[in-house]
Amino acid sequence: MQIKVDPAVLAELYKEVAELRKAEHELRTNGRRLRVIFERSPLGLILFNSDGIIVDCNEQFVRIMGSTREKLLGFNIAQDSTIEIGAALAKALSGEPSYFENYYTSVTGGRKGYLRVAFNPVTPEKTPSEVIATIEDFSERKKIEESFIQSEFRLNTILDSIQAGVMLIDPQSRIIIDSNAEACRLIGLEKEQIMGRVCHDFICAAERGKCPVLDLGQAVDKSERVLLTSKGTKLTVLKTVNIILINGKEQLLECFVDISQRKQAEEQLLRAKEDIEQYAQNLEVINKKLTETTASRDELEQEVAERKLAESRLRESRQLYQELVENAASIILRMDINGRITFFNEFAEKIFGYLRNDILGKNIIGTIVPEVESSGRDLRKMAQDIFHNPEKFINNENENMLRDGSRIWVSWSNKALYSSDNKLLEILCIGSDITEQKKAVKALKLAKCQAEAASKAKSEFLANMSHEIRTPMNSILGVADLLLETKLDEEQKRYINLFESAGKSLLALINEILDFAKVETGRIELESVCFDLGLSIKDIDSIMRVVAKSKGLEFSCTLDADHPILVLGDQIRLKQILLNIIGNAVKFTEKGAVSITVSSVPARQNTRLFTFSIIDTGIGIPPEKMHTIFESFAQADSSTTRRYGGTGLGLTIAKRLAGLMDGEILVESKVGAGTIFKLVVPFNICNEVNKDNSYNGEEAIPVDSGSKKKRILIVEDSESNRMLLDLYLEPSGHEVVLVENGLQGLTAFKNDNFDLVFMDIQMPVMDGIAATKAIREYEKENSLATTPIVALTANAFEEDREHCFNAGCTGFLAKPIKKKKLLSVIDSY
Repeated sequence: MQIKVDPAVLAELYKEVAELRKAEHELRTNGRRLRVIFERSPLGLILFNSDGIIVDCNEQFVRIMGSTREKLLGFNIAQDSTIEIGAALAKALSGEPSYFENYYTSVTGGRKGYLRVAFNPVTPEKTPSEVIATIEDFSERKKIEESFIQSEFRLNTILDSIQAGVMLIDPQSRIIIDSNAEACRLIGLEKEQIMGRVCHDFICAAERGKCPVLDLGQAVDKSERVLLTSKGTKLTVLKTVNIILINGKEQLLECFVDISQRKQAEEQLLRAKEDIEQYAQNLEVINKKLTETTASRDELEQEVAERKLAESRLRESRQLYQELVENAASIILRMDINGRITFFNEFAEKIFGYLRNDILGKNIIGTIVPEVESSGRDLRKMAQDIFHNPEKFINNENENMLRDGSRIWVSWSNKALYSSDNKLLEILCIGSDITEQKKAVKALKLAKCQAEAASKAKSEFLANMSHEIRTPMNSILGVADLLLETKLDEEQKRYINLFESAGKSLLALINEILDFAKVETGRIELESVCFDLGLSIKDIDSIMRVVAKSKGLEFSCTLDADHPILVLGDQIRLKQILLNIIGNAVKFTEKGAVSITVSSVPARQNTRLFTFSIIDTGIGIPPEKMHTIFESFAQADSSTTRRYGGTGLGLTIAKRLAGLMDGEILVESKVGAGTIFKLVVPFNICNEVNKDNSYNGEEAIPVDSGSKKKRILIVEDSESNRMLLDLYLEPSGHEVVLVENGLQGLTAFKNDNFDLVFMDIQMPVMDGIAATKAIREYEKENSLATTPIVALTANAFEEDREHCFNAGCTGFLAKPIKKKKLLSVIDSY
């Protein structure tokens, strides 16, 4: 029996079967893509069932644990791991996100590391829930942080132990930013009372505007100066000043030792010497008169009395001179024009280890002065020069030698002694042992080098981490965007949203750490352009109002009615400071309200002082924790890291940026009642001349205008990124050629014509910088028009951008790359 089927019904059945097959194919394809993302994620990823047992994990998690997939699958963290991490997992199983950050030793692999783990319930509305966890290994960064802290501790210990005053001074404002214990002792104040004061309050108070280094252009200053103590006493100090670099920023280093006693001894010696010379001259006159006189007996007796009085005074002066010389706390010696020692005081005996009878008559070279310094300087020549040009050596420093062969450094004050006919007889030398001061300077230089090395290592580590994480993150976020454009069931959408959320959180973390590194190393330069302050505040209001509303908080924003329309400054950094502070206010407020008010008052001509007040009704800050909230990687309560997340860098960055803008951040808080942050910063008011230079918002990103299709060369070593860019451009109709390193890119460029080149910067074989230079050279040799080359890089420092442009790139695109931004760049060429 033949069954007759309606053709329309049959066609509909075929159509349904085709759609089912297509849906099944898309599900399989999406499943494979999800698995690729799961396995290639730079984060360790773990899936727990509702009993807390690991049912899936990626290879990165296996590497972090130093274990194998077989050992990890089926492992019950809640029961068989530490109490702390077990509690975090149990909290997530109950439907609430949780965090763990600490040192952790793998149970199955024995590997120890500093880990950050985020546990997120898959179905928060249904408990117990499956849990997906992201795990990051921060061991290397933790080592660098600890090394940096140890280096800073060593430097502070050295500074406080040396027997010389040391100060660090800001060369722009001349404000003291640090001082050691000896400097505090000499001045008579605590460090907190000295820091923030102008250096001329204490050193060279009578010579403002005449600083040899800052005002007179000397590279280094070594001279005697006056130190004014807190009690008004004046101390004579021997001071060394030079400019050093710390974290890329110039600072003035001043080292000084108290030589007041030495100066007093020198003055007393010179006065005694002058008295002796005067009495000797008087005695000669009297003797001459006695010899030649034919005067009366009375006159002769008067002259004899005067002679006896002069002899008595001469003996007293010589005795005073001898006591001063022998009891002085300074090295005192004399040497004749041949370099032989003719006088050596008791203090010199103690310092050099020679008895007077052993050293008198011997040449200073080879006894107390070595022939050659440790640095290689010829001291024999210096000794000869002293007698040929004594005025050149009124003050000098050189290495000296003790009897046992060890070396010390001495600062000498020298005075030439002449006969009545102006013939050089001897050199009087008065010296102080400055070995400790020299050691202090050397230790400071070493500590400075160590600090700079640690800072450089930190910067290189952050740059490498930026590249290593941003590159795969580009693929993860890009594929997540593409998957969200396809048909997905609710569970798949939930997984994709989770991936995207974790990726964006990680990207925000990277950006925050990079901003901190830029501030620390002095790489941030503020812009000075006109912008509409009202529009900027409106942008902040539109962003934070949505965030506050999602937590059920009220949010308000108020500006003074008479605020200036245009101000001169850096709009981007102002927004960054305010968003950091307001973001914290919303984060730490569970109920109530968050508000921002903006007011201003005239400061000076064409300048107003603006106050941005951010008020919340949040958890508040304990008084004993108030001083830590602006420290790097610190929060008022360490438990907030687990409850609220974050790096503890936001306020640190905001504080440093405010300082760069000549402003400050003030805080008032009460535990349980809320906090008030005030950003106080000056802005110049824009005038008619610079209004045309105004900045009215973020750079506009044009959409694809459907311009003519282009032939595009993409040079990218990451397979996942090549695949992503190809998927981005596939619907656009542009013709795309993909290669995996700079050498292949150069070959492809020479063999074909391209309208545009996207060039990755860090690649094996030949990197993007070398490839770009080679392409530009090839164009020049063959008289070809310049092809646009857009740099693709995960490095986000400003110098990376400049490096690319200097190599010949015409554009710059930082990873992760969004599809809309990529298409807009293509459309702009």
